[in-house]
Amino acid sequence: MRSTKYVDDCCRSITAAREYPTDVYLVQLVRLHCLVDRISRALSPDDFNSASQDGFWSTPIAMAVKALETDLRRAEEEFKLDIVMENQQGQGHDQDEDAQSYRPSQPHSLASDLALVCKIHCDNVRLFLYGIALEDLDGLRNPWVNGEPGSTTNMRLPMIVNLVHSLVPVFDTICSWPTRSFFNVPFSVFAIYSHAALILAKLCVLSPDNVPGWDESYLQRYGLDIVSILQAVESKYADISRQIHSPLEIERDSFRRDGRSVVSAQTDRVVSRLRCIREVFESRRKIKRHRHSHPQQQLQDQQHHQYQHQHQRTLVEPIQQQTLDRPALNGYGQDLPSMATQNTADEYSGDPSATLIPSVHISPEELLEMSVTGAGLFDYLDDEFWRQLV
Repeated sequence: MRSTKYVDDCCRSITAAREYPTDVYLVQLVRLHCLVDRISRALSPDDFNSASQDGFWSTPIAMAVKALETDLRRAEEEFKLDIVMENQQGQGHDQDEDAQSYRPSQPHSLASDLALVCKIHCDNVRLFLYGIALEDLDGLRNPWVNGEPGSTTNMRLPMIVNLVHSLVPVFDTICSWPTRSFFNVPFSVFAIYSHAALILAKLCVLSPDNVPGWDESYLQRYGLDIVSILQAVESKYADISRQIHSPLEIERDSFRRDGRSVVSAQTDRVVSRLRCIREVFESRRKIKRHRHSHPQQQLQDQQHHQYQHQHQRTLVEPIQQQTLDRPALNGYGQDLPSMATQNTADEYSGDPSATLIPSVHISPEELLEMSVTGAGLFDYLDDEFWRQLV
């Protein structure tokens, strides 16, 4: 949604009219979408590519981020004020019948769910804002602050730390949110968790060579253990799937195909993929522990990595080309093929239900090469793969 004066005027009119109690949440979501539009235009990676030709960026990143942080805090404060005014209005006089129907009296009512949805979107805006610190800025002499080449690292690391702090409430919410409430939220909430998982995965393989001063143990300090988080989210999705099969939900479910819930099928696929991704990082953790206990093997692994990495890329490219020509499976979207390893040879398994998961179909030696350094891991777990995950 583009941030325009017309949209802002509409939000002001809706806020002033207060026809329905849910209008306050609508206005907040629109404001957040407009803020995301301003962030995407102010911190566009396309600007990095064009700036790399001249060697500098037109706007200091740190200055732009500070200004956008102020806009986000202002949006949150306005939302809190609107909620207070809405509650006072609801207590001061009776609502008409239509408006009153929007105020369920259940402990986990629609109103509380909408408030959580707005909070999650606020957290996601922070991820979007600070996520610029993970962008590939190679080729820019001075992308963060113009005229101060030495300040790039000094500005990037604090933004990554802010990114870590912004991840905590996102995962806390999904793990603590009542399962029943997930039936009242839009799909965008699940996409936010997918976005957060992608950022956390990138932070897990972030190298101190690229960001001096960064330490992966910082994630553990804030409870951002990716294996534990994926396991908790996987359990939450499994609970959702079980509730879908309850007699009450079967009666309410209007999205059924051949006697089976379409939502249930999608949820089962998400659980399966979350499990596979968790196994990847579990394997990575075991490999890192093994290398710490066998330091002599590390030098041999590094010498072999460059050749093996190029060999894997050569094998993956024709397989990915085959994927583009495959039809969608079961009407739920297109799956990626798997890689089956036989000794040192990789070949396409041909299984239409398989996915491109390193820990399942790639040998431990190959997983070692692409997981420990992080260089090859995201050749498989790229953005498109994570978007397909949820």
